[in-house]
Amino acid sequence: MAGIAACSTDGVETEGGNNAPHIVTLRISIPASDEVEYTRAASEDAETVINRLTIYDFRVATKAGTAKADTLLQGVQYLQKSDGTGSPKPGYFVSNSGGATACLSLNEAVGEKRVFVCVANEGCTHFDHMMQPGITPLDSLRWTPATRILKSDESCDKLIADGIVMTGMSEIVEIADNMSCPIKLERIVARVDVERNIPRDIKIISVSMEGCASRGFLFGHDSDKTLTAKKYNYHSNVSQSQNPAIQTELSALTQEGSCTKVLYLYEYLADSSNVATPVPKIVMKYKLNNSNGTTEVPVLTGNVRFDIRRNRKYTLVVGDGTASTRLVCTLKEENGKE
Repeated sequence: MAGIAACSTDGVETEGGNNAPHIVTLRISIPASDEVEYTRAASEDAETVINRLTIYDFRVATKAGTAKADTLLQGVQYLQKSDGTGSPKPGYFVSNSGGATACLSLNEAVGEKRVFVCVANEGCTHFDHMMQPGITPLDSLRWTPATRILKSDESCDKLIADGIVMTGMSEIVEIADNMSCPIKLERIVARVDVERNIPRDIKIISVSMEGCASRGFLFGHDSDKTLTAKKYNYHSNVSQSQNPAIQTELSALTQEGSCTKVLYLYEYLADSSNVATPVPKIVMKYKLNNSNGTTEVPVLTGNVRFDIRRNRKYTLVVGDGTASTRLVCTLKEENGKE
């Protein structure tokens, strides 16, 4: 993996050198599913499938005369997806129910310290065009935005097309013969479900989001734990419509019914660099007793803003369980607090 080249799916970038090649197996796990019982297999795949996989190799070395270690890019491999099962050949990966297994061949000395970074279901990023071996640090990749940038009034299916972008990295490992390395991935987007909790005659026509982030970053924070979402320009927000695949199911919701995967959102902080950001809101159009209506639900718990964070689930609850003449809607965070 020594040469750096533009994104390619025709081959694998391998490192040169005089060391014997070592086989590295990466055991990649996807985020655990939640308590929702999925019924739409195609939609579920978007949250769990790995269709494309890029592996970045970073070398960890301590500077002479200091205890601080540099983590600098060594190389990159664009792995091919294998149709088979079992152990893949070097340069390939196989998907499975828990994630994927990837195989690398590295010409590196035993004992070299490395960090392997996985980016799944992503295209060729700005990082891929500017990276330089031995120079580019790991934080440059952490701060790289995903290539899927939303425009106003686009549906959120753009964020799930060909699989949700997921990222993760290994701990610092030492190169050894036939080594195996675990990596846990994290989705870079949040999800919004809808729950109907009203006995009255209501039909949900659509759910959209106003004032959401148009882009997200590959990783949630840098090596100093600074949130990458702080870098987003919160005055460049967009509106976003629901996943079109759930339209029929959403409109057919009955009392105590739930519709999952209605919206997908990039991270959106309530407070960026100690400056309050514009308040995003969910807009729901509905028909109640044969009359059309619209309600807006800001991202608030009571009157307090909360962050929309990656890999979390939020639920729009329509109604309060009573036949009140006033339509009450709330947005719950993943932990259940309202």
